[in-house]
Amino acid sequence: MKKAIYLILTISITFGLLNCEGKNKKYEEAVARISSTLPMTFPEGITMDKIEYANGEFKYYYTFAEQPVIPSDQFMEISKPELIKSLKDKPEMKMFRDDKITIYFIYRTSDGKNYAEVKIMPEDYK
Repeated sequence: MKKAIYLILTISITFGLLNCEGKNKKYEEAVARISSTLPMTFPEGITMDKIEYANGEFKYYYTFAEQPVIPSDQFMEISKPELIKSLKDKPEMKMFRDDKITIYFIYRTSDGKNYAEVKIMPEDYK
């Protein structure tokens, strides 16, 4: 009985690690693919500078071309619902939904100072 339990646990852990490695590889490939197109400037005067994936978290880094005119807390209050809607609706965000990835949107001012960080948890966009 103990041998059977040990075997089941070993197989479960092995498949879990393989699945985890597969997920990591998928996101590492996405980071490499998207990074090759960066920096990417959007019409709103925001540039996507960098993306990264580590420890089950995907991070987007943006820089404002000009100093934001609203306080960062107000910016986060306005942008978080829009980001969640985008994650729920856009087909290209399906892999995040399927894998229940935490996503950060990190914004900096043109002088490189942190302005705002919006954290979207899987329960936010399910």
